Amino acid sequence: MRPSTAAGGADRGTPASRTVEDELTHTDIRVAFREFALEIRKHDPQRIIVSGNAFPRVSAWHQAQARSWQADTPEQFAEVLAADNPSPINTLCVHAYDLTADLGRLDQALAVAQAARKPLFVGEFGVPGAPTEETRTKFAKLLSAIETHHVPLAALWVFDFDDRRKTGT
Repeated sequence: MRPSTAAGGADRGTPASRTVEDELTHTDIRVAFREFALEIRKHDPQRIIVSGNAFPRVSAWHQAQARSWQADTPEQFAEVLAADNPSPINTLCVHAYDLTADLGRLDQALAVAQAARKPLFVGEFGVPGAPTEETRTKFAKLLSAIETHHVPLAALWVFDFDDRRKTGT
């Protein structure tokens, strides 16, 4: 890992440079997810637990295993998606904003969720920006894909409404 100068944060405890010990790995994050979910389960045995993750990058497996940007196979995608939502997290979470990249992997994500016996949760979907014909069309396509794929759980993401306040819409 390359050293970074943290001149603005040294007085607040930020090291002047970073080392390999500062690197967070996929394994570290998955352990944190699992431990957090285990703590939740101690206090609430029933409600769903969501990781809040977006779709894995198209090269997530290769980035973690080989430090490469090579595109993952469908099997590698499935491995990463399942592992990024470890039990007792009892959903598989993704976000859908990109009509090509995200919606193109919705079928795969549903298959992984079915194999893991967890519902797929599209934890964020939507189209940012002021309402225009283009954004309405994109939103309709996103919503249609979620409906036609029978995604069990989905949540519309609320964007900052400054544009709407300015235009009165």
